[in-house]
Amino acid sequence: MLTNIKNFALIIGAMKCGTTSLFYYLSQHPEICSCREKEPDFFTNDAKWYQGFNWYQSYELWNWKPTVHKIALEASTSYTKFPIKPNAAERISQIEAKFKFIYILRNPIERIESHYSYGLTKPWGRNKDISQVLSQIITVSKYAMQLD
Repeated sequence: MLTNIKNFALIIGAMKCGTTSLFYYLSQHPEICSCREKEPDFFTNDAKWYQGFNWYQSYELWNWKPTVHKIALEASTSYTKFPIKPNAAERISQIEAKFKFIYILRNPIERIESHYSYGLTKPWGRNKDISQVLSQIITVSKYAMQLD
């Protein structure tokens, strides 16, 4: 079922910057409809993107009530992982809806350390060449480049 959402707030901050906490806190507001998935990654995940914007607006992801909600909220850190995930900005610009962006930052060195430590608990951080992992982690902390 299509919900026809027109106003979105996207939390696009880097991993390990507080995106989960902010998503949780903002979700408590009665006029905000939070996405059922914290990180749907719609604009960076090809399989989801090819399902179309109607799928993105569907009740599968949102419990949108037009008489109650004013903003649909989601948080996907993949939207600021350029060039690893290159399509987010281009795809968002193709959608006829209003988007507000919340980009959370953290001291880049502290963020890199936290991201690296987190990666050691995941297959993507343990089973790859350390220089490749660090390169990707550092790229995410290049905030000015991500905003450009």
